[in-house]
Amino acid sequence: MTVVMRAREGEGGIVLATDDIVKPTKSVSASGYPTDPTTGGITVPNGNSRTYTYIIRLERLSPNEPSQLTTVYDILPAGFSGLTYVNNSSKLRVDGGSWENFGNPLVESSGYGGQVRLRWPASGNFTSPVRDFAVRQVKELQFQVTGSLPSNSVNVNWTVLDPWDTLSGPQSKITVGSPSNPNIWGSMGGFEVGKTVVPDIIPPGEPTEIQYTLTIINHNNSTEALQEVTDYLPSGFNYVDNSTGGNITTNNPQGWPNIPTVTLNGVERQVLRWTSTQIPPGNKSFSAGQTKTLTFRAMTTKDVSGSYYNEFEAWPDLPVPKIVYEIIGPTTGQDAQDRTMWNTSYSWNTGTVLVPYYDSRADAEEVVIDSNFGLTEGGIAIKSWQVY
Repeated sequence: MTVVMRAREGEGGIVLATDDIVKPTKSVSASGYPTDPTTGGITVPNGNSRTYTYIIRLERLSPNEPSQLTTVYDILPAGFSGLTYVNNSSKLRVDGGSWENFGNPLVESSGYGGQVRLRWPASGNFTSPVRDFAVRQVKELQFQVTGSLPSNSVNVNWTVLDPWDTLSGPQSKITVGSPSNPNIWGSMGGFEVGKTVVPDIIPPGEPTEIQYTLTIINHNNSTEALQEVTDYLPSGFNYVDNSTGGNITTNNPQGWPNIPTVTLNGVERQVLRWTSTQIPPGNKSFSAGQTKTLTFRAMTTKDVSGSYYNEFEAWPDLPVPKIVYEIIGPTTGQDAQDRTMWNTSYSWNTGTVLVPYYDSRADAEEVVIDSNFGLTEGGIAIKSWQVY
């Protein structure tokens, strides 16, 4: 009998720590300037008006309800001049199929200092089948705009999804020329967040220490302050005392050693918060384009094969522009606090740790049995098998 270890990401829905359901990611290209597959952005020379093609990729990650998408908003870079939406350029495809014509959006610019916001559908809400998502289904919305961007600048795009008030964060960067700082021209920069983990594959049933590295980049063209970092550890992962490092803080998270365990969407998770108390005053400040990191370690023993996701949020001390908060609207009357929350950058299901699945082959007396199985508590679970 032969057994081979495989590292496979789970195929089912992902239980997130937030109320988000569908993840938006953005990419951009232009004639002669294809999309960078790593960043989703492009670099073009100074000068010339160009036609840019944007693609909004929407993937339903969470199995939680509600699962119906009502509206997609796209907030174009503030740096555009002479911006024009290319009529009848909107197209939609599902799970990598053929592009189909899609209705033009409502083009809104009044009251936003010249910045443009697009809304699909142009009126009302999506109906079936556009609004409906199966778990892990991907829908892509493509459209084009024509315009000029400032020389030596970086220009980003945001997407907002209703009904979950989901913000994409700054994505699909268009770098024009050679900017002296990698900051964003005009408004709607914000924090970009990312995370890495070492090791990302762990053996089942063995106590293992994991190191997470959280990265935060200030994409505003001015100095901004970090208000809070909140990290949601996977179930069964526990923070290691005095393991915080990096240039944001070296302090333990709030409440240590009594870090709270909170049930989020039915899953118990340890929540780590580095608030204004844990972050030294001098470390809260992010200059334009600056990158800072926060590292920490967690200990776990996992007996069940699968994917274990970590998520975090970076909370800036930065008001949200009208072009964003007008979409969502105040819900509690605490306008200042609510609008700061809407500017929060969310990492989604990054920092993935895998406990692998296994492939096996048993060969006896001219009968071969192939199977794929994962570990469970006290045994194994056969995912598929074949006899021949």
